[in-house]
Amino acid sequence: MAQQTAEAAGGRVFMIAPTGSMKPTLDENSVVTVEIVSFGQLRTGDIVIYRNADGFPVVHRLYEKSNGCWYALGDNNTKVDREAVTETNLLGRVCAIFYTSADPLNAAQAALAQR
Repeated sequence: MAQQTAEAAGGRVFMIAPTGSMKPTLDENSVVTVEIVSFGQLRTGDIVIYRNADGFPVVHRLYEKSNGCWYALGDNNTKVDREAVTETNLLGRVCAIFYTSADPLNAAQAALAQR
């Protein structure tokens, strides 16, 4: 289902790493579909994915725009990320969240993100 959504949105699918930074919105049982958007389309509260300086993807919520950059914050974090989200490192905006379960009987459960 996530792959079909990604294909329809012209985006990609990402699995959430078990860091806990986006709990309760996202956890290690979540899969997100990311749509490609221009930097100018971003708004406070959007959940985005960007590449940090080490090259790893980070999925956090946009908190504040300053000096042409966005600062993101994990829903479960107390401080904004050290690195800003820029046109260069932005990979996309989360357009759907699929909650899966460790229980194979409930693996088909899914919910769409609300903006």
